[in-house]
Amino acid sequence: MQDTESFEELSKWSNSVNIFDVLKISRTEIRHSNILGWLLDANENHGIGDSFLYSVFVQVSNSLDIDLSLKLLSSDPYTYSVSREWKDIDILLVSDKYKITLAIENKIGAHEHNHGKSEKSQLETYENLIKQFYSDYDKIFVYLTPDGDIPTRPQWIVMTYLDLLDLLQNTYESKRSALKDEVNLLINNYIDNLKNNVIMDQELIALCKQIYQKHKVALDLIYENREDDTLRISNICREVLSKESENFGIEIPDEKTKSNIRFNTKNLKEYFTGLTFLEDYFYQFQIRMKDDYFLLELVYHNSNNKVIEGELLKKMNNLTSKQINKEKWEWKRAWSHKITNISNMSDEEIKNSINDCLKKMSTNEQKIENRK
Repeated sequence: MQDTESFEELSKWSNSVNIFDVLKISRTEIRHSNILGWLLDANENHGIGDSFLYSVFVQVSNSLDIDLSLKLLSSDPYTYSVSREWKDIDILLVSDKYKITLAIENKIGAHEHNHGKSEKSQLETYENLIKQFYSDYDKIFVYLTPDGDIPTRPQWIVMTYLDLLDLLQNTYESKRSALKDEVNLLINNYIDNLKNNVIMDQELIALCKQIYQKHKVALDLIYENREDDTLRISNICREVLSKESENFGIEIPDEKTKSNIRFNTKNLKEYFTGLTFLEDYFYQFQIRMKDDYFLLELVYHNSNNKVIEGELLKKMNNLTSKQINKEKWEWKRAWSHKITNISNMSDEEIKNSINDCLKKMSTNEQKIENRK
């Protein structure tokens, strides 16, 4: 293949060793929240003091009313405690001295959803929790995503990972000469990870597009014949489904979709026999290597947006973790069980996790037997 200069230029990304890539946590939300919580804590041992936290205060203050903005900017960053996963909130900063709370909801691969079995969104639930435990505190809410997604709740200030990267880079450049070697390594790796895996370095994107345009046929051929983790896990799923078909009453379709494996069970089909139903209902494994998870879910499909009610709605809700109403809708995830960090799993661990999903499915299907 010609164009060696372009490939040599690409090597500064492809040949670099990054701890987040090695550990396969480059887009794992909880790991990002852990390191951000550490960097935002002015009292931690990273050596950057309150510089990063204060820069976040300045960024956030632009979206606050003048009184709260001044209060936040005049507060002492060292008075803030930083909590991870307090009541499921990704990052929570609290200053008892100034009576300020700042909550950060961090989204990388996932999107905003309802909290547990509640009808309320995550964000509304978190607002209510903070109001309950910090009733007389000023409350600031930040919604952090790679692309500046708009939250459902207007109280939440939108912040992008590009914003965050700019703040962290500026802090790092001003402090790096005084930092310990291991801290320099960690922060430098984290900045590179943000550029390459979360927001994508624009220079890298342009170079990849240039190489692809020149070598499209060859690169497409390589891509089609690469070792594929999604296919590997998909094949393991099918193997386990076939092996356990009798134990769980599984009926496997012939379709060969790699990342979505649909199947039905005898119990489920018998349960809805005789009822005019939706277009489809099925279990499926969803495999999402980019976000490092797979899940088994029970799905209802109502492609014509019919109003579902009466006995059919009652039967559907018997198997549903969150109750469905009779309003028009097209897709509903009735039940699911998720397995994360799958890229680090061996084949045997994947098989065990799939079996665990099937056992959870079987437990859910016991409701069918109990309601026949």
